[in-house]
Amino acid sequence: MKPIVRLDLFSPVIATVTATGAVAPTAGLDVSGVSGDWTVFCEVVSQTTGKNFQINLEGSVDGFATRTVHLIAGGAGSIGPTADKVYSVRRYELDAWIIGSVDGKLRCNVTELDTGSSLQMRAWVQYASAL
Repeated sequence: MKPIVRLDLFSPVIATVTATGAVAPTAGLDVSGVSGDWTVFCEVVSQTTGKNFQINLEGSVDGFATRTVHLIAGGAGSIGPTADKVYSVRRYELDAWIIGSVDGKLRCNVTELDTGSSLQMRAWVQYASAL
């Protein structure tokens, strides 16, 4: 059986977001070595009650000068640690993607976040290692 590999997009693992834009690290996570049947996960750990959010996955092979965008999560609070929400997308659900491509990078971009909102999230890529 192949071991499962998990690559976290953020460091620290849970990011707190209070404004729209690419979530640090904005240069993205190197996903060029990922192969096989992968899944990208986005967990919203908490969100301010009554506030809206939208999170996109962005993939690029040129430092995000051009990018491929895929909506992964969206909605409204209240989300808390005891009732978090996990969204995922598997390889077969995307027409073309950057994961496994030479120079492939992946990042999250919060494209909608209501004023006065605080969003805690984590994201990762999971796949079976070729070992």
